[in-house]
Amino acid sequence: MGIKMQERKITPIDVEKILVDIIRKNPEDHLLYDLLAYELGISNVNGSNKEKVLEDLQNNANKYNLSDKQVEKIFYWITHPVRDIRQIIITKTIEELLKDERFHDSVYDILCSLAGKEGVELIFKWVKDGVMTLEQAVFTIVYPISDIY
Repeated sequence: MGIKMQERKITPIDVEKILVDIIRKNPEDHLLYDLLAYELGISNVNGSNKEKVLEDLQNNANKYNLSDKQVEKIFYWITHPVRDIRQIIITKTIEELLKDERFHDSVYDILCSLAGKEGVELIFKWVKDGVMTLEQAVFTIVYPISDIY
């Protein structure tokens, strides 16, 4: 895809594609880990918090021809006050990366380290057994029932 986006309005769908592209092209970057740690409310994990996510985006901006305005808009969507929008972006981003053989194991390891290995293993067994889809599994791992209410 490439991120050479002209200055235009960035939608949540664009954000998911941009995040996937950044992570695929720069897998050693901490953007996904920091984003998930922020979303899960885990603080002080390698300095992961809202400001760390913004810093990760800014560090990638030049590599991907993103303007300051575009970085601000991406950051807005992934920290959006309406949780449904964030959930869709993050769930779809993780799902896309898990489907890619090159990133499956590293994304799986991130999920295990942040959400607990036993639970992640069980949920992925359910995916393998056809009990749930990959999208449902990612959503269940990142947004457990107790966290929704």
